[in-house]
Amino acid sequence: MRGTKRRFEERPEYEVSVSRKCLKKHVETALVQIASLEEETHDHNEALNSNAQQA
Repeated sequence: MRGTKRRFEERPEYEVSVSRKCLKKHVETALVQIASLEEETHDHNEALNSNAQQA
């Protein structure tokens, strides 16, 4: 483990790139979930409108 700290001090961009990669994955996952929820909401609203028109 000796010398690890020095390597990070010499290459701080390594830590940043790892976090950005991780962050990008989380953002992509969140966007997929948002799109899925929007689709479910749209379908649900269409069903409600359809039921309201039939009544």
